[in-house]
Amino acid sequence: MICPPKLSPMWRDYLARYQVAGAVVSLGKAPEEIDERVARLYGLSAADLKAL
Repeated sequence: MICPPKLSPMWRDYLARYQVAGAVVSLGKAPEEIDERVARLYGLSAADLKAL
């Protein structure tokens, strides 16, 4: 879930309450967070991400 920082606690609560697999990322941190998660998921390096 990408949302404004003030809504992050609300969305974390919803994910936990309804047992939804996922993560909450604020709008400002979304680009770097998503890059790191994609890299871990697919075993990519920073150079690979820049090529995408």
